[in-house]
Amino acid sequence: DTVRLHAIHALGCLPDASSADLLWSRTEGNTVESRTAVRAYLELADRLLQAGDKANALAMYQRFQRVAITVPEKCVALTGITKSTPQDSVPLLLEALQSPESEIRGLALQLLTDNPAPSVTTSLIQAMNGLEPTLQATLVRLLAKRPGAQAREAILNATLSTRTDIRTAGFQALLYRSDIYNTARLQIFHRGLPAAQTDEERRVLIVGIRSIAHRSEERR
Repeated sequence: DTVRLHAIHALGCLPDASSADLLWSRTEGNTVESRTAVRAYLELADRLLQAGDKANALAMYQRFQRVAITVPEKCVALTGITKSTPQDSVPLLLEALQSPESEIRGLALQLLTDNPAPSVTTSLIQAMNGLEPTLQATLVRLLAKRPGAQAREAILNATLSTRTDIRTAGFQALLYRSDIYNTARLQIFHRGLPAAQTDEERRVLIVGIRSIAHRSEERR
């Protein structure tokens, strides 16, 4: 038994995709051997990804995702899939943002924020129309730190929304944009202040005005 456990562990340390099926076949149940096989299987997927074999790593993470039950297991699968295919993982991450588990929602948000693929910006903008306002506001905040004209225009459009939460998110996002002149931002904040409908929206607008004024004073 001890030798077999060491052998299973060793297979996970070698970046050879031919071991994947063997390790997977020993993951059923809740024994020492099955738990060792799960750890080795995920270790193998990580090593394949590090070695540049994204296709096999992705297939392994996807297989693991289909049987993942606990939150940590779901998080491992979600992270692995995103690292294996950053551009194609956006729909999965958007779905995860609606998960009942806060840990998964938080992870999906972080993975979307860190995703370097340029296509992510387009995917986020396209997805907003089909989501509830709260999630739309979340995506607007994500766009705050994504470069490019697409993200900038989406944020400016959000400041004109009839929904208070989306509008507030747009005003918050403006503070992080270096591609919008301070004078333009100041005009938007001043325009929004008389029409603000909640204390939170007023607070965000006032913080924005003070922030720009503070920067202007620093340059003098």
